[in-house]
Amino acid sequence: MFNGLNFRNLVLIGALAICVGLSICLSYSQRQSQRLSEQNRTLQAENQLFAEQQKNQAQQLHRYQLQVDQLNNALQQQKQHADSRTEQLNEALKNEQNQTWRNQPVPDDIKRLFNANGL
Repeated sequence: MFNGLNFRNLVLIGALAICVGLSICLSYSQRQSQRLSEQNRTLQAENQLFAEQQKNQAQQLHRYQLQVDQLNNALQQQKQHADSRTEQLNEALKNEQNQTWRNQPVPDDIKRLFNANGL
């Protein structure tokens, strides 16, 4: 089969086969490198997007916390106001002049007034 080929030609064919093999390996390696580089760019873009989303969510959470604090303060003020009014009413009912009025039925006009105002 290789009778007509001398040693020099065999070495050249072997070197050519090695070069072709190396060329195939380098081509495959380059394609892999390009694919990994593209994946890296995609992951970096996703990472940046997630970081921006996290920042926005943190800001939104901060705004919600401020709203909760404001609502809690308003609720506390309303509670203090209601407690103060309850205390004033209790003090007024303890007054002897109001004892007789307290033990009588509330007039219908006063009931309607309280019901209309949601009291």
